[in-house]
Amino acid sequence: MKRLLVAALSLALVGTGAACNSDSTGPGASLAGTYTLRTVNNQSPPVTLCDNLGCFAVLGGQLQLDANGNFVNQLQLQNQGSASAYTQTTAGYWVVSGNQISFVDNPDNVTLNGSVSNSTITIIDTSTGVAVPLVYTR
Repeated sequence: MKRLLVAALSLALVGTGAACNSDSTGPGASLAGTYTLRTVNNQSPPVTLCDNLGCFAVLGGQLQLDANGNFVNQLQLQNQGSASAYTQTTAGYWVVSGNQISFVDNPDNVTLNGSVSNSTITIIDTSTGVAVPLVYTR
């Protein structure tokens, strides 16, 4: 089982067709770029979270969106009691409708949902059993 933000984004607005489909009011390709993880559960990293596998710290992260609807999310994590950190990379596609955004990872086909406001993307991760907001800014 993958940890937080597996699927990139542990974010059901996923439709058919091109990955970066957007309606006429959505931000579409203007979302392409690199975003940095600013807060986890309303706290600046590092933030400790626990799931059914134990506790771990989210040290930081980066989300990259391209104009073709693809994403790569990298989180720096550290398991409780471990001296070394590791990077969890998740990739897949994203779709946006209005100010709502969804991320679907490959190959697990897990969806995480969130919202977009100006240069901020907020993703609600439920992989720990509790809704944890992750805020990324450009």
